[in-house]
Amino acid sequence: MLVKDNPTAAIFNKLAGVMIFVWWLVYSRKTYWSVVFTLYLLFIFYASIIPLFKDVNMEASFLILKTMIQILFLMFFLYNIYITDFSYTRMSLVLLVASLISYFGTYLGLVDMPVESEFNERIKGITSNSNTLALMLTYGLISFIYLMNRFKFKYHNVIMYTGILFFIYSTNTTGSRKTFLALIAILIFHFYNKLKTKRFIIVSIAIVGMFFVFSIQLDEIFQETLLGKRFFGDDNLELSTQHRGYLYQQAFTVFLNNPIVGIGLGNLRFFTATNQVAHSYYMELLSTTGLIGLAIIVPIYKIIFSKIMDVYRNIKAFKNEARYGLMFLILFFIISFGFHMFNSIHHWIVIAILISFIDKIKIISDHEE
Repeated sequence: MLVKDNPTAAIFNKLAGVMIFVWWLVYSRKTYWSVVFTLYLLFIFYASIIPLFKDVNMEASFLILKTMIQILFLMFFLYNIYITDFSYTRMSLVLLVASLISYFGTYLGLVDMPVESEFNERIKGITSNSNTLALMLTYGLISFIYLMNRFKFKYHNVIMYTGILFFIYSTNTTGSRKTFLALIAILIFHFYNKLKTKRFIIVSIAIVGMFFVFSIQLDEIFQETLLGKRFFGDDNLELSTQHRGYLYQQAFTVFLNNPIVGIGLGNLRFFTATNQVAHSYYMELLSTTGLIGLAIIVPIYKIIFSKIMDVYRNIKAFKNEARYGLMFLILFFIISFGFHMFNSIHHWIVIAILISFIDKIKIISDHEE
């Protein structure tokens, strides 16, 4: 019998509450629902069952599932707000301001200033860690690029390229390797779309040539930065790249032993010698929820990608917005090698806003027809 203090009862009570509440909203009032939410809810339900049939730490799983249920509520409300009154400009302004506050919040007194010995460490701003700050800064970069291409004014190019340099520098101070690589990929995608093919090739050759000519000087400068030290495996700052590979290997071994259903969310650290998570969305999903969990989560991103590409190719009026939606997907794909996203609140907030943008366009198109 399930009692009130039983964690299993708590999680299923929350699930029941979510389903009843959603049913009431969808069928009793004018609200909108997305297949993405259906898949996310299915993943929560599936992940709730795994600990019941596995000899694992149930509390670890249910703590993550509790956060995911809260995320589902948040996504649903944001989706319904944005689908009725969507503004890409307003969304970009919010993300840009949030990224700047995350970085400069320490100087604004939002958190305590670091002690002198910490100034040489990886900057984390007001976030929980440096990787989260780097992710917020990349959200800010995408939003900044969109706004600068949306509005033209005097000294536009000066401000735009100064801003881009700021985001490159600030991301460098966080020491986040994968986010920095994602930032570079986003900038390449941006300039590829902004410049004509011939100019893009010329600019690319010029940049590569500059790095070649000044390779020694740039290499020495880069290796002195926090990010440079991390790329070259400075273990005084964090686990080296080789150790991350070892974490992936351990997670994959756990997956091979439990390929279909995994071992339950939050339990990987109890099955490895390092007592750590996989530091990879893909490996964390495979090892903790198996192929079934992966088969539920992957279609979410496939649906979003397909819909954004459909807008990008076929609806000229929203092609610019779709391009920046693709930038977010590029970011998510790259950083997923270093983060697990199934319970990341800011990740799913952006997802909810993206699908509201896509579905609102569909509603507009249906009305026009």
